[in-house]
Amino acid sequence: MSRGSIVGVRRTRSVDRREAVLESAWLHRLDAPSWESPAGVLSVESGQPLDQSADGDVVLVMTKPGGGAALEHAAGIGRGGARVYVLAEQGWTPTGTPLEHVPRVLVRRVAEVPATGLVAGTAAVLWFGTGPTWRLVLTVRQRDALRQLFLRCFWHRAVDEAWSSGGAFQFRPASERPFDVPEVTGDASVRLTSSSDGSVADERATHTLLNHAPPTDLSCRRLWTAPSGGQKGPLLTMLQAGCSVTWDKVGLPDASTDGRKGRLLLPGDEARLRVELSPEQASALLEVLDGPAAWSFQAGLELGAFADQPVEFWLPGADGAMELSREVRLDMPTVQPEELREVLEAAPAQWSPPPPLALGVVYAWEVLPPTVPNGAQDDPLVGQWRNVDRDWDKRLAVVRGALETAGGLRASIGKTFKRLMSSIMGFERDETKLQEELAALAAEQPSGHGPEGAEDLLGRLGKLEEEIGKLHVDLEQAEKKAREDEERARQQEAWASSVSAARGELPSKKAELEAARDEQGAVGVQFDEVEAALAEEQDKKKKKDLRARKHKLTDQRNRAAQRVRGLEQEIEALEVRVAEPFVYKPRPTPPSKKKDKGRRFVPSAPKKTIKAIPDDALPSVGVLKKHKGKRYVVIEDWSELDIGEAEARRLGAKLVAKEGT
Repeated sequence: MSRGSIVGVRRTRSVDRREAVLESAWLHRLDAPSWESPAGVLSVESGQPLDQSADGDVVLVMTKPGGGAALEHAAGIGRGGARVYVLAEQGWTPTGTPLEHVPRVLVRRVAEVPATGLVAGTAAVLWFGTGPTWRLVLTVRQRDALRQLFLRCFWHRAVDEAWSSGGAFQFRPASERPFDVPEVTGDASVRLTSSSDGSVADERATHTLLNHAPPTDLSCRRLWTAPSGGQKGPLLTMLQAGCSVTWDKVGLPDASTDGRKGRLLLPGDEARLRVELSPEQASALLEVLDGPAAWSFQAGLELGAFADQPVEFWLPGADGAMELSREVRLDMPTVQPEELREVLEAAPAQWSPPPPLALGVVYAWEVLPPTVPNGAQDDPLVGQWRNVDRDWDKRLAVVRGALETAGGLRASIGKTFKRLMSSIMGFERDETKLQEELAALAAEQPSGHGPEGAEDLLGRLGKLEEEIGKLHVDLEQAEKKAREDEERARQQEAWASSVSAARGELPSKKAELEAARDEQGAVGVQFDEVEAALAEEQDKKKKKDLRARKHKLTDQRNRAAQRVRGLEQEIEALEVRVAEPFVYKPRPTPPSKKKDKGRRFVPSAPKKTIKAIPDDALPSVGVLKKHKGKRYVVIEDWSELDIGEAEARRLGAKLVAKEGT
């Protein structure tokens, strides 16, 4: 599977249609050779003068719009002194035509002139056709029929008339005919027939030209009919019957011939002029209808056969001919498959019909991946795991703070108690290990590991909390012991100093006691002597002196006794000090002034969080959404497809792309 962001994919499909076959079509060869006009009785008008048989005293000329050739010939004969009788359609006027200044011209106008023609002397000619103008030189029989037709229309159907009188033609209502002209018979070689008459061909005709759709029962060897998008059925039927269907802009009216006989049927709104051809005329017509044609109706046309040819095709139902297209691009509707995996291979269920004249088709379409519905929210499982992750982050923050506090306490102990450097280094190593574990845990989220992995992570976090708590306890105990040792040493030093001082004072105190005792004994002897003398002395004065001395000695004796007792007490105290053993007295810990300072880190109980772990893991790729009771695993990159499908199956979800892709 490819990699990259999941977005709409634009796809194409190329189809080579060179082997495609058209059931039927008009084929126009743009380089086809041009048809050539025959010479003789049927030819394209070239301006050649009529032969001398056209001279005479009277010229009959019929003119339809555009009948300039007939008027030129009539004017030429009229200028020679002949009278010119003109049969024209209503609205026509000689002004601006070759007859404008010709004398002896009588114009009578009718509703419709059947054809453009001329009868002069023994000659008669018809002109007809669209595009090129054709000239048909009539036989004697045809001439006579045309003359009778002319006279019948001229005298019986005229609406108005005008004479040339050296000035402008002034039309007035047609005058009464001088005589009656009989109708042209039904077997005349030139006659009028119904405007709806389309029977130009008979069963003997091998070549037929029709300027309208052919009848379904027409049978001939070659049919000339104008190309169009219709008449597919009848033309196919004729092809299957062996008829060649062609067309070119020869400009002839409806016609048919077998080379010996033939017929022309000129167009008309009120009536059509029907001309039965002579063998010579029929042969000339066959020469045209058996010649080359640029258009042909064909069946089973393989496109590739015409890939490099200058051709056009007019297809059934089309408005015109078109060339082949090398390649056509067809934009197809957007496709959105149900499954995400189908995006890279999805194609329209149906293909648009290719243009029939396209040698190649490139289908182009866009495949949109199935996306999460608009308004989808996080699945409740996402919220449950989010709570687990949030609790995880909070506990990590507490652990991080506790570890920082432990580091500060370790540094403080190291500065205060230099002799603990060895222990401090051990604490530092423990702290480093704990920091590494904290960093490893901080790089994880329980939601990314599923229920079992989350329990393992939370177990590691609980163990880390316990170890940091133990580190705090060990640091506090180390600090406490260091302080106790320091206090013990201070007290022991004070005790030793006190014993040493007492031991040093005892000799002097004892000597001082001996001296005090001697002094006490001497005072006692003197007191006894004075007391004895006082008992014997009778002399009042001396007795008085003795009493005064006794009183003085009494004071001295008391002071000496007091001195001895004091020294004895001092010596006893010194001896007690010397004999007293060392006893350590712990110093009471003062209460903390700050609420949290010095508080030992107590790890949080992980069991509460473990109970909150969901039973299902989040998808290992993408996100889990929910909309109207349905779950969706939403991914953004094609590289996640395989895993995403497995995760979607596990969670009972549909795998989709994010909204807007």
